[in-house]
Amino acid sequence: MQQIQEEFAKLKIDTSITGFIHCQEFDKHFSNDEHYENPQRTQSIDQTIQNYILSKNIKKQVEQLSQFKQCDINHLKLVYDQKYIDFVEGLFKDVGDKKNTKNFVHLGDTYLCKTSAITARKCVQAVLEGVDKILTQEWKNAFCSVRPPGHHSGHKSQPNGFCIFNNVAIAAKYARQKYNVIKIVIFDWDVHHCDGTEAIFYEDPNTLVISIHRYDNKTFYPGSGDPNKIGGKNAEFKNINVGWNVNWKKDDAPGYDDYVYAFDRLLGPIIKQFGPDFIIISAGYDSAMGDPLGCINNTREGYQYITEQLSQICPKVLAVLEGGYNLDVTADCALATFQQLMGVPQQFPANIQPGKCGLSAVTTTVDKHKDFWTCLSSKELIEYQRKYFGQVADLISGGHLQAFEIKDNLIIKTTKKAEFKFYSSLTDLSNPYYEENQRLIKFLPKLISFDEKTCSITMENLTYGLENGSILDLKMGYKTYHPYCTAEKRIKEMKKAAQCDQNQMGLRVGGIKIRDQNGELTINKHGSEAYRLIRNEKLMKDYIEQIFRSNQAEQPNREALQGCIKFIQELIEVLQTIKRIFRSTSILIIVDNISKKYQIKWIDFNYVMKLSDDDENPKEKMDNNIIGGLKFLISMLKQIEQK
Repeated sequence: MQQIQEEFAKLKIDTSITGFIHCQEFDKHFSNDEHYENPQRTQSIDQTIQNYILSKNIKKQVEQLSQFKQCDINHLKLVYDQKYIDFVEGLFKDVGDKKNTKNFVHLGDTYLCKTSAITARKCVQAVLEGVDKILTQEWKNAFCSVRPPGHHSGHKSQPNGFCIFNNVAIAAKYARQKYNVIKIVIFDWDVHHCDGTEAIFYEDPNTLVISIHRYDNKTFYPGSGDPNKIGGKNAEFKNINVGWNVNWKKDDAPGYDDYVYAFDRLLGPIIKQFGPDFIIISAGYDSAMGDPLGCINNTREGYQYITEQLSQICPKVLAVLEGGYNLDVTADCALATFQQLMGVPQQFPANIQPGKCGLSAVTTTVDKHKDFWTCLSSKELIEYQRKYFGQVADLISGGHLQAFEIKDNLIIKTTKKAEFKFYSSLTDLSNPYYEENQRLIKFLPKLISFDEKTCSITMENLTYGLENGSILDLKMGYKTYHPYCTAEKRIKEMKKAAQCDQNQMGLRVGGIKIRDQNGELTINKHGSEAYRLIRNEKLMKDYIEQIFRSNQAEQPNREALQGCIKFIQELIEVLQTIKRIFRSTSILIIVDNISKKYQIKWIDFNYVMKLSDDDENPKEKMDNNIIGGLKFLISMLKQIEQK
């Protein structure tokens, strides 16, 4: 026993130590011309963190490693096949008698020099030594200032996205192989989606891959990171993408508040429910304010907050550098992460106000994962969400929260140009449809003002005073595609119609929220979840009745029923005199039996055209496409009223 104790003592285990991994030899991966990914990145970080260690006299709390051999080829094979490894290591080899005189190779956006392959293997080894130190409890956590980065690598036949070997992916596989670590979280806050990491673990149920990145509806590099990508057949809901869709306006770019909201509302609760044994951070700082490639606004406090929260869930945290191309900003944010790993106390702002971009992205991902991760539907988290954008904004905007900003009894809606033109023309005396528009105005939400510069409209908030109400959003028409849409869009809309008897009913459910007697949600569906739930006439009637029996009322609200019937009858009469077609518009019905109020309006006007523009029915004298759906709706309401 004494011998065992002596051997244990020799290990010098001290879990209060934070590791700092860096190496001058990482400079040997360099380009022959100016490039964002260059040796100055780690040089700047290393100098900043070492200055901090010296100035605070904390050498005893930090252990530094700075010399590394190349990693074993078998460690690369945890992720890569031999063909890929041979490609990387053979780029500068002589072929037969032919001397290879190249000093640099450029593969698209990614360069390699003669020493890049060796440097990349040393980079991998550095990260693996960080894994060893943490999982043998010599360190509590560590920060790895390494390059080249790695999170884009792993799904292509050659290096890409400035990356050669995927450091964090190899580290995760190594930890599982050597230490039998079962549940691992890879948390990637780089501004670019971790397409390589996602591909490597897409079928792995024990690795939770989380990426919070700029997406811009597939237009931001690398074009991946769709929230719909939730994991493969054997690992559904273990791949989580939060994609910012950023308008090119500085005030819309997500920052500290949005990152905190994303973590508290979505990512933190999921990680807790998952229960990780080890967390690896893909620490890219191109998501920081001032980065030339990211152009969004996270802050050093944002990275610190996430690091602190992750450490509270699982203290075994390894942070590994990915992107970050503003040298000063990257170094400062890396220092902030390092400080948080060391446990330096930090005061975070008490109040946050996430923007439209952040609210939209988080809600989209919540909706994809809430049925599996039950924590997301807790009362506390739903109340937390309500605090920031109101409980019904997601339905009104068809799931696209970025289009809305709620201010008490008003909504500011950012519209497409066509919808802005329609709304702003309603009171234009010179508009050829002025008289028609005057007959339509009473059916629309009350308009307050227009801002042509931002293409936004201020209108009444239809949910104001009906916060406990149940809501039904009905997409009107047998057809919801417009004459000028692409063939792909037309086929997509036709498939939706076929899944829910839209061709027979003349409408489909765009969204539904039903609340109980306490105002708590019992049903909350929109998009495909909604129209697949309410997929035929019988179900349509049942759920419409539930809307009018909102808050578990014994009987349908007769006043609301009669008011809605009258509204739709009058709308049909007006539409029979209108010489235009309206595609993909909605009828919104809200019934709050607690406040004894209801609301019904006609909304969404992106596709308003002349009757003659209807390529399938150019001789129609009225818009029978939408009128047919309204007539079906009235028949449903009358049946409920008679019942």
